[in-house]
Amino acid sequence: AATGLTGAEEDIAQPLLPLVKHADPFVRAGALLCLGRLSDRVGARAAVLALTDAHTHVQEAAAVALSEGTREEDAELVLPLLAVLGGMPSPALATREAILLALSRIHVADAPTLVRLRHRVRHQVLGPTASLRRTALALLERCYSEDDPPPAGVVDDVLSRLRDDHPE
Repeated sequence: AATGLTGAEEDIAQPLLPLVKHADPFVRAGALLCLGRLSDRVGARAAVLALTDAHTHVQEAAAVALSEGTREEDAELVLPLLAVLGGMPSPALATREAILLALSRIHVADAPTLVRLRHRVRHQVLGPTASLRRTALALLERCYSEDDPPPAGVVDDVLSRLRDDHPE
């Protein structure tokens, strides 16, 4: 449980919510970023919906808001985030990385959801940027344990990153 007050508890987030549906995409993006900083639960759900906004910068703002405001207990956001991550067309690189960051903050205990998470994230290990690959590797590391080790294909993908041309 969070020890600090969130935007919802301070009633700061409420006036921002209508701005998430504003006609101006820059206003939508700004409202989403503010909601992310406030760690507001209603704002987090609005940000998940905004991941499919027609404007790329709104999608990126929504993903950043989620990467900053997502909490360990936000398990209900995992499947919608995975749907966007695996959607067509594929989200922009910045959006994918922010989604991975958001997912890395959430505790996933449900076995079927964990399997989906592993499947979606595995492909990002071979992603086009070092930052995306690094974030995917860190998230995958949290998805397995000594009692539930990764299958050989995942190990091969991870080991292939040892030859990565980027030092990180």
